[in-house]
Amino acid sequence: MQAVTGFVVGILRQKDVEQAHILEEKMALQQKLLAAAGVECMLESPNYSNLVTADIDSSTMWQEVLSAVQVQ
Repeated sequence: MQAVTGFVVGILRQKDVEQAHILEEKMALQQKLLAAAGVECMLESPNYSNLVTADIDSSTMWQEVLSAVQVQ
């Protein structure tokens, strides 16, 4: 049972990484569209991949997410 659980967790982590890459690509494309439309106030592209790394603890991740979404 433990081997199956580890296997499934591994697949879920891989899917998280894949989704993070897709979101980063999507944000980059949206930034290009905004630039083409003449929008000058551009935000920094988010680093979703950093949020799904296995070695980050939940407290650190929470702080990074909060700082990314707060209006400055």
